[in-house]
Amino acid sequence: MIDEVEDENFQLRHQGMAPEIDGIIYATLSTGLRLGGKKNYQEGDLVRVRIIDASGYDLIGQIL
Repeated sequence: MIDEVEDENFQLRHQGMAPEIDGIIYATLSTGLRLGGKKNYQEGDLVRVRIIDASGYDLIGQIL
């Protein structure tokens, strides 16, 4: 679920992550979405994410 949107950068969490307690998933749009896919994501939207890296308790991913 998207918690925060800023340009093409997103902060997300999955159903097992508690806000302000657990880590965050930082994500960007995948290349295909930048070239004409849906760009009007809003807080609360459910999205599929591919996790590509981790940093401490946080995850880094791309929205599919």
